[in-house]
Amino acid sequence: MKNYTQYYAGSLTNIEENEIEGFLKEANKKMKSKRLEKLHISVEPTMISKEFLSMLKQYNVITVELEVKIANNFILKKYNAKFTIEDIKKASKLIKRSRMNLGYELMVGFPDSTKIDEMESVKYLMKFRPKVIRIYPVLVIDGTDLAVAYKNKEYEPLTLTQAVERCKELIYILNKKKIKAITVVDINEENLNKEQVKVIAGPTHKDFPQLVEDSIWYDSIVSRIKKYNSKVKEVKVEVHPNNVNNVIGYEKENLEKFKELYSVELQVIPNEDIKPGRLEMKILTIYED
Repeated sequence: MKNYTQYYAGSLTNIEENEIEGFLKEANKKMKSKRLEKLHISVEPTMISKEFLSMLKQYNVITVELEVKIANNFILKKYNAKFTIEDIKKASKLIKRSRMNLGYELMVGFPDSTKIDEMESVKYLMKFRPKVIRIYPVLVIDGTDLAVAYKNKEYEPLTLTQAVERCKELIYILNKKKIKAITVVDINEENLNKEQVKVIAGPTHKDFPQLVEDSIWYDSIVSRIKKYNSKVKEVKVEVHPNNVNNVIGYEKENLEKFKELYSVELQVIPNEDIKPGRLEMKILTIYED
């Protein structure tokens, strides 16, 4: 399939049925002004039908992302979702048969959801071979049932560290399944305020996607250091210039963790000859016994 440059038009879930075509027409205008070729939209699974997909194709939609959140009937019911796993399965198959790109929107940190629940959800959804995955943590939004539960101390949102770890675990599974189009959604409060959404609790951060990516780089380097027989003192890591900040970490967090937890000094060297996402590492000095 040809790789198109896509424009994410947004969610159709909360748009009235008689207004959807108008929304798509407007999205096509915006797409053309940005010189992009195809549209990417998101919807709840129950909206998917042969007729609906046919209409989307008429308006240059190439990717349909299902707003799944989590593939667990118990948690979906508790969240008052309007769909079940069977609805997800049916919608996924229809999208695949229509030869459109299938995507999923996933969340971590639902009430009663564990890391295992989220990992099992991803493994289940991978059966349908999606092309696109977007991941982000649950936030407590003012005026929602979750906000009431939080105020009544019936729900505790993930901490920032927990949210990073949970998102990272899902990415590891997706990478093993060779899903390339994985996006950790930017959930900083400034963007949410623009949408007139008031967050009262939850793991917001102005650079949340970077925190997740930094943590993945940190794990990769730690695993290499641990394979070395001697106690490592100083390490040189060469990466593509685009990845330097990820290795260093947000506000140099990774460098500080290497030094504090492993007594390792890390030199990070940009090298344009190294492909983005790859690294070359050399042990410079070790601690003598």
